Amino acid sequence: LNKSQGAKIIKAWTEKASKKREDINKTMSEIIGKTIGKMNLPTKDDIERLNKKIEELSKKLEEMEKKN
Repeated sequence: LNKSQGAKIIKAWTEKASKKREDINKTMSEIIGKTIGKMNLPTKDDIERLNKKIEELSKKLEEMEKKN
């Protein structure tokens, strides 16, 4: 095994490990997403949407209070 062959093997292993890591991350994200869905927990998007709605309603309430 010469230096060039060793470098090729290391590069191949590194690329394979990187691909496996990406696959594992994707699978874990899917599993976690499904689990959260089954637990009926709010997602980050759900919470952001509710916060936006609260801000809108607070502004409307302030406007109504100013009119009275």
